[in-house]
Amino acid sequence: MGAKNKPLKLMEFSRLVTKRACLKCRNPIDHYRYNCPNCNGFYCQYCAETLKRKKMTCIYCKEPIKDEFNLNQVEERIETLVS
Repeated sequence: MGAKNKPLKLMEFSRLVTKRACLKCRNPIDHYRYNCPNCNGFYCQYCAETLKRKKMTCIYCKEPIKDEFNLNQVEERIETLVS
């Protein structure tokens, strides 16, 4: 069983996605990132790898962090969520 994450509220989640910020460290993400396939939340490479290594889940939806980083449709998903 992985460690617990502090849950995010919808308003905070929306703010972080709009700002293109990591859900874990809250820093802006400029390039390489993990996109949760369930909720479309973003993580920087460092936080995604840390969450995966510690067997933790997505902070927002509790989906397990996958091995593959979903980078192909990240920009399209951002535009969909922001508009």
